[in-house]
Amino acid sequence: RSKVESFIKSYNDVVQFIDAQNTYTEGKDAPPLFGDTTVWSITNSMRRNIGSVVDGIDSKYNQLYAVGIRTKADGTLGIVDSSRFEDALRDSLDDVIALFTSTGKSTNSGIEYLSSNEATKDDYEFNIDITQAATKGGFKGGSLNDPSTANIILDDTNNRIKLKVDGLLSDEILLTARTYTSSDEIIEELQEKINNDSKVGNRSIVVEWVDNGDGTGYIDFKSGSYGSSSKIEMDTAIQDSVYNILSLDGGTYYKGLDVEGTINGEEAKGKGQILSGLEDNETTEGIQLKITLTDADLTDGFEGTLSVTKGVASKQAEFIRSVTKSTTGIFDRKISSEQKQIENMTNRIADIDERLTLRREFLFSQFYDMETALSKLNSESEFLTNQLAGINLNWKSSNNR
Repeated sequence: RSKVESFIKSYNDVVQFIDAQNTYTEGKDAPPLFGDTTVWSITNSMRRNIGSVVDGIDSKYNQLYAVGIRTKADGTLGIVDSSRFEDALRDSLDDVIALFTSTGKSTNSGIEYLSSNEATKDDYEFNIDITQAATKGGFKGGSLNDPSTANIILDDTNNRIKLKVDGLLSDEILLTARTYTSSDEIIEELQEKINNDSKVGNRSIVVEWVDNGDGTGYIDFKSGSYGSSSKIEMDTAIQDSVYNILSLDGGTYYKGLDVEGTINGEEAKGKGQILSGLEDNETTEGIQLKITLTDADLTDGFEGTLSVTKGVASKQAEFIRSVTKSTTGIFDRKISSEQKQIENMTNRIADIDERLTLRREFLFSQFYDMETALSKLNSESEFLTNQLAGINLNWKSSNNR
């Protein structure tokens, strides 16, 4: 119940924030997103997700209304019928979980649904075809006489071992100095001391005696992890090591294998036991499965089918992620669009300023030419005026004679 109430609170916080952005108070500045159609679109999508029926749930508890959760008059969610909600939790807890979260149902217990995202197709059956099961890496020692016929005597000169497990180096491990008269005794000693190591003791390493059937065998160290990064190596730099007496100096490490296969016929990437749908796959992008099948479990056809159901909280989270996703989300696209418009306007203003500058320079040039012409005309006018005055004076003098 607390997780459902937490989801309701988160949903209501978003709704109330959006409502606040679209509320105008007279005498105050409008909120920055006031009247933005993108905000309205997001609100409508969120409300559609909340009110939708979750396909893949066979019982009556396939929408929020059926478990007593409804949208109130102010647009917020609430548990308005507590008895109906409690009845749903008591009668069909799995369906209530599926109503809110993403779940996957597999026809094979060795195929486990882990997660998906908004790109994964829901309400859909995926065929799972595994071509290689994941395996663990380890270290295989060299051939060694059975300790029951050739006792192993350890003392202070040959009782030390140091492992490198999946890249992590152990402490120097000290085995008890004594005589070991069976394979069980030496294996139990190795297992106990490795388990007690502060560095690799929690790595679920398994030590085994493998009988060759001819009076000999070898010691096998197997990592607890799966995949190509899984392996165990011996640190040969230490002094007083047990490597020679246990034939570990003639051994070799072996890497594990990553799971391989397809999901719904689409390529998938394996890492350890995790099989993931690739980006841009049509139906399986974002899906992650844990494959615990062994090679013996594999068949020529599909190993199983998986159906994915996305609940309302899961759909809401995926929608919010898609909205806020960097570069491709609605907000980033809108910001990019607005920035592009600002850039275009800035460029247009710069272009207009450049043209105005050119126009101003042209007008200044014309004004200068006009001033020059007027000055020349004034000089010529003054010259003509003086000439005419001189002619007139001469003419008057001639008449006076």
